[in-house]
Amino acid sequence: MENKQDERKLPHHWMERCAIVYAEEPLGYESSARTLQTAIERITGIRPPVRAEGEPLSAAFEILIGCTNRPLSHVCYSQEDDKRLMTFALYSDSKSLQLACGGPHSARLGVEAFVRVLANGSLSEALGVKHDLAPERLPLTQGADIRIMSANVLGECYRLKRDLDRYPLSVERAEILAKLLADYTPDLVGVQEMDVNFHKPLLCYFKILKQYYGVSYSMILTDHLDRTNDCPIIYRSDKYRVIHQCFVPARYALADHAEKFPTQYPCGVSSAVFASLSDPTSQTALLSNHWHWEKEEKASVPPKQQIDAEDLAATVLELEASYPNARVFSTGDFNSHRFDGKYFEQFLSATNGVTAEQIAEANGSHSPGLVHRGCLIDHIVGRKGSFDVLLHRPTHNRSNVLTDHLPIFADIKFLSTEER
Repeated sequence: MENKQDERKLPHHWMERCAIVYAEEPLGYESSARTLQTAIERITGIRPPVRAEGEPLSAAFEILIGCTNRPLSHVCYSQEDDKRLMTFALYSDSKSLQLACGGPHSARLGVEAFVRVLANGSLSEALGVKHDLAPERLPLTQGADIRIMSANVLGECYRLKRDLDRYPLSVERAEILAKLLADYTPDLVGVQEMDVNFHKPLLCYFKILKQYYGVSYSMILTDHLDRTNDCPIIYRSDKYRVIHQCFVPARYALADHAEKFPTQYPCGVSSAVFASLSDPTSQTALLSNHWHWEKEEKASVPPKQQIDAEDLAATVLELEASYPNARVFSTGDFNSHRFDGKYFEQFLSATNGVTAEQIAEANGSHSPGLVHRGCLIDHIVGRKGSFDVLLHRPTHNRSNVLTDHLPIFADIKFLSTEER
């Protein structure tokens, strides 16, 4: 391929000397490379080899995906530092074509764009064009003390039962979650339905968030070193330190759950208490949980959601007793539509709790979240009279493909004793 050509044509015969090379980090680029390989074969009848950047390969022309160890990659990625999450662009020289992209999801979208270019036979309109897929940045509301988020990210085992195009692989959705963290910079995030396939690449993105976005995140997991429970907690490690953490497994059917969903261990309630690095006397506790998905007509005796409500309430009350100075918040997918919300109301009653959206609605600072059968199922809950909500809303930022829920967040102001 010669750049001297005004139209920068892509004749199919150059594919005979072409190979596809993908970067090994973050995880997940190989799937984009295989997608491109299949598309090239469908369009041209030629199936170029696919290799990781560290594998030996001899080819006259290379298509590069991600920041590889090739010279053109270094040129492209030195031009735009923000080309790390949810962005992609195409560049070329006489020896290679670079798909500069943030991660596997933006790589997949870039591959789709490249396939359209290949089918039309010209790069003239695509080269050098930057595609920014998630431009929103939303700072903490003035006067708020903390931003808390609840994010159901849809575990791999659930995704496989649904629309595969709408819910991409966990390695791709990890990039979307990382960009959501970059844009909203929540202090604490209660996560639900995270599997080990999601967890591993997310740790790579924490490094990128620190290097290129200036925010540091860490994740609280269970004691399992090779896997994660499905309700971990993410927190700003540049603002908080962990002074307590605990995981309370669900009382029902753990063995059955593990057999059905081998990448998700186990279900239950994750909790942690955080102290502010700037003010060690300021403590905040967060719990993350996911209530059982069960219809009324198939309910166990007692219903598993009742057990979920009791376990969560007991953990909240225990934290409040052990850390009387901590503000305790619960996040989760409560599946309250399954029982018309009655077990969720029992939980609120047992803990003297109130949802962030209820306070926000009274303040006029609320935007509706996801509704199932007339019930909100994702909530941020705190003790009545202990906090105010300056902003409550679902996120945007392409989160429609992160999950079947829109993650929600609340900008919270802690109330002093005099203000209560």
